[in-house]
Amino acid sequence: MTLCLFKAITGVPCPGCGMMRAHLALARGDARRALHWHPLFWLPWVALGTYAATRRGRLRRAADTGALRLLGWASLAVHLGVWIARLRFRIPGVASQRW
Repeated sequence: MTLCLFKAITGVPCPGCGMMRAHLALARGDARRALHWHPLFWLPWVALGTYAATRRGRLRRAADTGALRLLGWASLAVHLGVWIARLRFRIPGVASQRW
C-alpha cells in the first residue's frame, strides 16, 4: 500500500517520492541518507525561505523583475529532470520502491 496518490493511480513513483523519508532522515541528523532518498530534499526549504524574504520586502526588486518567477520555473525543470533520471537509471530512493 502506498500513500502517494500519483503512484496509486499510475503505478509510477511521483517526482516527490522519497521526499518525506529524506526529511525524516535529515531530522535524525543523517544528511547522507537524506540525499539517498531524494537529492532535492533541500529545495522546498529554499523556496520557503525565498517566499518569506519576498513577503518581507527583502527581495522585492527580484520579485518585480520576474527573477523569482524564472527561478521557480528553473527549479521545476530541475525537479522534473531529477525525477526522470531517477526513473531512467533506477537510482535508489525511487528504484528501491517496488513498481
